[in-house]
Amino acid sequence: MARALALLGWATTMMTLLLWFGWRSTMPYGWGIAIVLCLPLALAGPGLWKRRKYTYAWCSLLSLAYMALGLMEVFATSVGRTPAMLHLLSTVGLFLGCVLYPRLYNREQTGINAVPAAPAPEES
Repeated sequence: MARALALLGWATTMMTLLLWFGWRSTMPYGWGIAIVLCLPLALAGPGLWKRRKYTYAWCSLLSLAYMALGLMEVFATSVGRTPAMLHLLSTVGLFLGCVLYPRLYNREQTGINAVPAAPAPEES
């Protein structure tokens, strides 16, 4: 569940960045900015797909920068508020998924590998 949330947040964060800065932007180099903003997320993609816990860890830190970008745009401008809100929701999903996946994975692994302790011999 957490992995699906992380992957969905990853994909929608990239999509909202491309749509927001590339397609809806009035800046002359909007697509260039969108591609530069998507590069760190694109580098995280293979690690997320291969379930590497280290990638989930640094991607959670990366998502905080994207979350700050969304928060800034939500409160600073009124024109881009709707795409910024969609971007903010997707980054929250990415952050939660990246934080919860390693935690739940470790809990699952310790539950599987845990061997019940043998009862102590009774003293007579």
